[in-house]
Amino acid sequence: ASLEVARVVALDPAARAVITDRGRRTPDFVIHALGSRTARAIPGAAHALALDDPDGAAAVAAAAGRAAAQGRPLAIVGGGLTAIELATELADAHPTLRLTLITRGALGDGALGAAGLAHARAALARRAVEVREGQGVAAIEPDAVEVDGARLAVAATVLCAGFAASPLAAVGRDLAGQRARRQRH
Repeated sequence: ASLEVARVVALDPAARAVITDRGRRTPDFVIHALGSRTARAIPGAAHALALDDPDGAAAVAAAAGRAAAQGRPLAIVGGGLTAIELATELADAHPTLRLTLITRGALGDGALGAAGLAHARAALARRAVEVREGQGVAAIEPDAVEVDGARLAVAATVLCAGFAASPLAAVGRDLAGQRARRQRH
């Protein structure tokens, strides 16, 4: 076994190759653990904060502190496990913070059984987190979110509405697709 530290620039699954800044390698196994980023499919999502890395988490914590001090609400877009955990953690850290969790679907997004969902709902209610289910966010502005045609003024918005795979995963998939198309022609 050997270890090579290099920057991966592309994947070629059909050739079982990894292309790095040090050259092309054909290892016996590849563990694809490149991480993910917050999906930013909502118009204006660049205005939202995200939990993609430690700096993003620190920015969310700072924004929550400012919002609590100003008496302004903070919006969390998403209703999955990350959004639920974030809402409860921020509410515990800042008891005066007004939090609104907005989800296009149902709270828990099917990831919780009946008992888990009841627990999550009770935890959010105890912390006075406003939960808006079945409401789509059409746009995010620096100081507001557009929810079902209405503008909700907020101090900041945190986006927890899905994740996107590392772009390298798409590169590998694209290379495999190109090779398959060439083989058919």
